[in-house]
Amino acid sequence: MSTLFNGNNFVLPFEDHTVNLKAKASTNIAIGDFVCWDAANKVLVPVDVNVAGVTDSAANIAASFAGVASQTELSVNTNQGYPVFPAGYNGISVQVECLYNADIASGAVDVGTLVKAVAGSPTTVATTTKVAGDAIGYVVAQYDNATTKVRVRLISALFSPFNWSDNKN
Repeated sequence: MSTLFNGNNFVLPFEDHTVNLKAKASTNIAIGDFVCWDAANKVLVPVDVNVAGVTDSAANIAASFAGVASQTELSVNTNQGYPVFPAGYNGISVQVECLYNADIASGAVDVGTLVKAVAGSPTTVATTTKVAGDAIGYVVAQYDNATTKVRVRLISALFSPFNWSDNKN
């Protein structure tokens, strides 16, 4: 639950694949934070709040990954949405499919490498070989030299009409 502005990590296209979803009240969500859908409570939560499926220091959140927040939710807001929404509307915009410049542990990364979320960080990915359970996207550029920032395509398994893998098993 970051209080930092991470919106500069977005890469175009930006506005094409958006849904508006209720956010967890009294929780910080910054623009550019990875968010999950809490199906039991029907609200968005930042990845670093949704830690029930944490394995080997990375969040196993593919099944609940909603996308990337494109609006802010402040912890002082108790109505589960941005204050300027019309009366009766509680929610924030989420990019369910986007290109994103994510943080990653230093190293060379091949194009097409699957990535998963990292527990405790709303903007960091780690490489993975598993499709089911933890992959939330893939690297879209080749990094032959060590890098700490990679361009990835992030895709929500819940809300996106796109499928980044023909076989999610």
